[in-house]
Amino acid sequence: MTAVSFFRILAAIVALVTGGVVAYYALVFTGPFPDHPRLYGHNDLALHVLAFVALSTIVLLLGYAWWWSIAGLVLFAGLIEIVQIFLPDRTADWLDFAGSVTGIALAAIPVGGLRLVWALWVARETDGDE
Repeated sequence: MTAVSFFRILAAIVALVTGGVVAYYALVFTGPFPDHPRLYGHNDLALHVLAFVALSTIVLLLGYAWWWSIAGLVLFAGLIEIVQIFLPDRTADWLDFAGSVTGIALAAIPVGGLRLVWALWVARETDGDE
């Protein structure tokens, strides 16, 4: 097993666990979330953004097709809100979906730059081997 394949397997496991944690807190957990006074009641929105920054960073670093990864993350965010419609203790909200998509975008910008730099570096290194 190469180091790259080991990293991909490890990152995939971490992504699945992180996705499970996000789904658990979005769909199952009914306890109160801590609210920070500076958030002025927007704690839920901040949690959506942070959860999807973490999940998106891991998923996008896996190196799979960029647009399919982003589409899958947006679909996951949308499915969370759709499922919440049918749960008695939850309410679906477009603002929560927007916060999740914002988290995806906030992760995609630096990870996309990192992937671009990596691709350019690898291309430069392989050109020098000839």
